[in-house]
Amino acid sequence: MTLLLTGAGSTGAGGDPHPAAAGSTFVNDTFTGSDAVTLASHTGETGATWTSHATGGGVAYQIQTNRVRATTNGVGFYHASGVPSTAEYDVLGDLYFASAVVDSSAVAARINTAADTAYFGGYQSTTTKWILWKRVAGATTVIASSNVVSLTPGQTYSLRLAIRDAWKGLYVDSVLVVEDIADNTITAKGVAGFRGSVGTAGAAVGIQYARLWAINV
Repeated sequence: MTLLLTGAGSTGAGGDPHPAAAGSTFVNDTFTGSDAVTLASHTGETGATWTSHATGGGVAYQIQTNRVRATTNGVGFYHASGVPSTAEYDVLGDLYFASAVVDSSAVAARINTAADTAYFGGYQSTTTKWILWKRVAGATTVIASSNVVSLTPGQTYSLRLAIRDAWKGLYVDSVLVVEDIADNTITAKGVAGFRGSVGTAGAAVGIQYARLWAINV
């Protein structure tokens, strides 16, 4: 995967000045549990009682083979109960790509639980790119995107959305694939979670999560 940044906020493809967070883990969920248990009824290992966002989605997610997936088509947006120490932290997710369908999914940081507002880093199937984007009161803006990438069905991709003040970066399998230094619209620390836009829901299709966790800087 090649780093490609859009907009004037790019720092370019140089050395990485933002190593992985090494503080305390405030969210951790391996989604271990019985099949068909809803995410809202599931509790993970640390700071992982899940709530469907009040204004940003509505699709239910459930446990399936120790992963979490959407039960129906549409948008699902969940935040975890763990609270970060500051507004700078990493949100990580092991994204399992079951099959190529019209699905997009991202880990999220600085989520405002009362408004459809957050930063996201993930995969957008309509463009087949890794992207960084924000939602502010429900309005979406892509702030940076990668080159076109092809995901492999059956493979798990390790995502890390790093939030460092105004700098935002998305890593995939420890490689920085997209970043931005210009946007700091959302400054409150919020909480961590994920968002999925699902075109085809099912046990063996689309994008699922094998783990999600978040670490303080």
